[in-house]
Amino acid sequence: MKFSSRQKEIVDVAIRIIAKEGLDGLTTKNIASALGLSEAALYRHFRGKTDILSGVLAFFEEETWKLLDELQADESIGPFEKIYQILRRRVLQFQETPALVILIFSEEIFENTPVLSNKVYDIMQMNRNFFSRFLEESWTFRGKSARGAVLNLPPIPAEICRVFRTKVYHSCCKNHI
Repeated sequence: MKFSSRQKEIVDVAIRIIAKEGLDGLTTKNIASALGLSEAALYRHFRGKTDILSGVLAFFEEETWKLLDELQADESIGPFEKIYQILRRRVLQFQETPALVILIFSEEIFENTPVLSNKVYDIMQMNRNFFSRFLEESWTFRGKSARGAVLNLPPIPAEICRVFRTKVYHSCCKNHI
């Protein structure tokens, strides 16, 4: 998604408000006030709060694509180093921008907002596909390639992801919940 400079400014303000006041503190009135705009002017750039949150997720998705494309193109490091770099950079990003953690890992925001839950799901699938590709690159069994085997692993990786998600959420957001 291409953002105008004003839309980027609105997304940045939304991220700051979420970090400071949580999702409940994010209102179009608060965003407009922080920008010195009327709510009507805000609606020229986004249709409402859900659209702004979708913009925050689009920003996160764009950053994710940049990272994954960069790592995929880097032939100087192996697949496990690429996975490590994804995780390391994601944790740093979450520490620097706890509002992303609040939004991405917030269960209640997605209960009645399929647009947002679908956006998060798409981002998760994008990451999953890259992880699978990186693992398949290095997966060997007795010297033979085992392409596709990664996709049939037992559910342990899902448990690891849940633990990682919980740890990131609590370490980045303990002061923002």
